[in-house]
Amino acid sequence: MLISSARWRPQWAACLFIAASWGVSTAGCQSDASPGLPPLAGGDETFGFDTGNETETSAAGDGDGDGDGDGDGDGDGDTAGTGVGSSDTEGSDTEGGETETSASGDGETGDSDTGSPPTNCGDLVCEGHSKCEIDPAGFASCVCDQGYVRAVGDPDELCILDERCVQIRPLSSSCRQVVNGAPAVAVYFSVEFCAGVPITPEKMGELGASIKVIENGGHDVTDDEEAHATIISKSVESYVHIVLDVSKSFTEGGEELGLVIPEVRNFVQELASSPAGEVYLALSVFGRGVAEFHPFTADLNAVDGALAEIEADPGAAASLVGGDGSSLYLAVERGILETERMREFRAAVTSDGVLTTGAVLVITDGRDNSGGELNTALIDGTQNNVISLGVGYEIDDNYLDPIGRDGSFLAPEPEDWQMAFAEISQRVEDYPRRSYLLGYCSAGVVGEQEVTVDLAFDSADPFIVKTASCVYDANLFAPDPAPECNGAFFESEECATRACGGLSACGGCADDRCCAGGSCHPPGARSECDTDDQLCRNYDDTTICAEEGQDAFVCAVPQDLDQPCNDSSMRCELGVTWCEYPEEEDGWLGAWFSRWWRTDSRRGEDAGEAGRDRSGTGDAETADTGSTGTADGGTGDGTGGTDTAGGSATGSTGEPEDDDDKVGTCRPVRALGERCDLHDQCASLVCEKSKESNPLDPPVCQPGAPGARMFRKCDHNNECEVGTFCDGSSCAPKSRYVTRCKSAAECHYGQCYDTETDGKYCAAAGCFWSWNEKLP
Repeated sequence: MLISSARWRPQWAACLFIAASWGVSTAGCQSDASPGLPPLAGGDETFGFDTGNETETSAAGDGDGDGDGDGDGDGDGDTAGTGVGSSDTEGSDTEGGETETSASGDGETGDSDTGSPPTNCGDLVCEGHSKCEIDPAGFASCVCDQGYVRAVGDPDELCILDERCVQIRPLSSSCRQVVNGAPAVAVYFSVEFCAGVPITPEKMGELGASIKVIENGGHDVTDDEEAHATIISKSVESYVHIVLDVSKSFTEGGEELGLVIPEVRNFVQELASSPAGEVYLALSVFGRGVAEFHPFTADLNAVDGALAEIEADPGAAASLVGGDGSSLYLAVERGILETERMREFRAAVTSDGVLTTGAVLVITDGRDNSGGELNTALIDGTQNNVISLGVGYEIDDNYLDPIGRDGSFLAPEPEDWQMAFAEISQRVEDYPRRSYLLGYCSAGVVGEQEVTVDLAFDSADPFIVKTASCVYDANLFAPDPAPECNGAFFESEECATRACGGLSACGGCADDRCCAGGSCHPPGARSECDTDDQLCRNYDDTTICAEEGQDAFVCAVPQDLDQPCNDSSMRCELGVTWCEYPEEEDGWLGAWFSRWWRTDSRRGEDAGEAGRDRSGTGDAETADTGSTGTADGGTGDGTGGTDTAGGSATGSTGEPEDDDDKVGTCRPVRALGERCDLHDQCASLVCEKSKESNPLDPPVCQPGAPGARMFRKCDHNNECEVGTFCDGSSCAPKSRYVTRCKSAAECHYGQCYDTETDGKYCAAAGCFWSWNEKLP
């Protein structure tokens, strides 16, 4: 959304000068107050649909729009249009030589002096939801933003919301389904206009829209007696991530940041008073680097306090990331992935009993100068809404558009900021209410089935540009037909027997507990750890998984400081000590290789394998893998996929013959910032380079959770945080119940069960961490 031109004040002055010189009205000139946006129009008769989002011209055929470009024409306007114009309005004028329309074909946009169209966006003021673009002929024109069209009959031709363009997005990467019970499936999705404006239940009613369910790509089963479908009314938690530019151009270049911060704080307070449901908020800052200034929290006053700190001393915030640069692209990526991380953890700890939605708001005054590339695949594929807000005169709206998939706002002046934040606040507040959970009684009997959610309308159908689909496995329903699926099952029966989890999102647990099998439990552990240290962390005060015989692993007491150690049966305490091998025997390379080989053999042929098949299902009664799908280096190639991608290392199946003879000594871990070679040399269990692209930059102990965060890089030299596992090159979320697996390390409940007939699935063996372990 372009609220006004990047050169707004000079053009206003020029407009007044020309109007005064020619003795015409100055009504069309922009003043210091940005004009208000028109109300959002509804009804097919009020606007036209433009699939290409191109600007309509003011004339069609061979005639001139308002004269011959000499500034006089029929009135105040100066638009000349010859050739083939695609117009919704005819003879539209602008005053003082400034035009808002462009001609297609041979048409022209007249200039008050020369009769030629503007060739520079600096000569054009675009209002409302529009931006300036240069057409193939080299002429500048105002083009409506994505999801907006010119209003028919509007003399100013302002762009209004296109209510005929609708999109449905999945909010979960797979279907939720009942296991060993009624043939019940649920699909979680959102409904929005193509501009990113939420379509709430009230708006659905105004549009005369109803849900349509399509089976296996073609058969509409909405009215089938066997395939009952209903919307399940549930509250939705909102996860909002503010990503704020604190580079020198913003903190030292003028007063922009000091004036924007109060608007951001008002935005936070608006969310705090939102009736839509519980809100979690995080704040990140970026300059040359990116840093988490305040992690996700339900205490929105704490985030407001963090913003107040930046307002009082922006230089201190800039010093965290280095103000002499802008890693905007990395900041966008981190903002999206950190939001996905928290939503994934929330789904895991509640066994999908709580529905969530996410939004990332990126506020900047410039462009990326780090030399990186924008991860457009991540932006296009994420299940979070992404909004960009450009502040100041130096931003090109075309540069922000690819970031703001669900809304790109340009606000040069304080008056623009207020208007932009008001619209952004309304969208974010409405995101939970545009999220729907559809319960569906499947008629499928065997094998994988696909269900697609579409919309039907009482009147002429809007243009549906996206639908939401997911896949479920009908083999997992009860083998006998006794359990019945109907409306009562979704509305009351299922949750009557559950405290948490469930296909119908029956709720979560207290923050110090976790959900397993429909009940809330304190975090537990298993005595058999199956190579996974995370399963031991709450078992009899032990912290490590040690080898006990061939292919047998148990939770064991770690070796003490200065005691002998190895990487199998005698392991040091993670985060406290690490096993140092004699340098004359191993050296650094020998120690690293020994650990690589040992770890690889413990994990077997599954270690480091890329593209694991993780399609499947969710909690003890539901099926949902949540948001996965990251790529090389944890940057992500889009989200919501059911496969994770990573490195291509293949696990070894054996060990060096003398590997068991290698014995070291448990040594104290190193402090943050100290040189390291192995992850367990650090208390945080994270040994990484500070700048991956610098080949001369040595790895040092980095802050951690402990362990590398979800979607961050991992290898044999660092551990992943609890709730994730190293899937080749990045830390992937662990899969939940009835998701296909290859090793226990992949499973949230710590067990990969072999069905012997239908492959391996994650089993429900218990829960091992609580929600408050992921919150500050």
